Amino acid sequence: MEGSEKINSESAEVRSTFLFPATVKQTHRQVFYLPESGRWDVGTSLTEAYYETGKSLIEGVIPGSYMESIEGLVGVFLFRHYLELQVKYALFHARWLKSWNENERDENIEGIKNIHLIDDLWKDLKTACSARIPDETWKAWDIAFVDQCIDEFHSVDPKSFRFRYRTGKIAVAPRSEPYSDPMNIDFDALLRNMTHVHDIFEAIDSYLIESHRENEEWQSILNSF
Repeated sequence: MEGSEKINSESAEVRSTFLFPATVKQTHRQVFYLPESGRWDVGTSLTEAYYETGKSLIEGVIPGSYMESIEGLVGVFLFRHYLELQVKYALFHARWLKSWNENERDENIEGIKNIHLIDDLWKDLKTACSARIPDETWKAWDIAFVDQCIDEFHSVDPKSFRFRYRTGKIAVAPRSEPYSDPMNIDFDALLRNMTHVHDIFEAIDSYLIESHRENEEWQSILNSF
């Protein structure tokens, strides 16, 4: 009888755990382990992290392995965030250069403001590159394609919140407000655009970083005489 009561008690506990998992008391496990110095970094390329993860989600949506409304939506946001980060980093790297063959002094390099307007950032990058990348090199890249991609994302999500929040703020909508219609997304087109834009930014950013390195090496040679 005693054994039967124990079994029934255990069965009830199992059922409770299955039906009401929020009632199960657990011990929180530490996730983040910061270095003793207190100075830490994520230790990876943020642009590549957001791009590759977004790309893998979109690639899963196309054959139906992932849901458009779940993983697909997150993939779109990750790519939007990649665009913003990539433009910012490329702009920062452009500011390393005074001209295509001369580096800027460190104290004169302006940081990048914490803004989300990718159209303004993209315009700033194009202006910066016009004085730092030879015209024939710049024109060889498919800049018009990036223009169109940035324009489309800016028109849909100018402040980087439409793929994170359904509205400008979480609040009760007026009863008179009409229902919104769902947006349709062409994920095949998005994947194609993502890949090409990524290739173009790789070319721009690599050129800026490599130019800075070559200028530094040349200056070092000149200083040795």
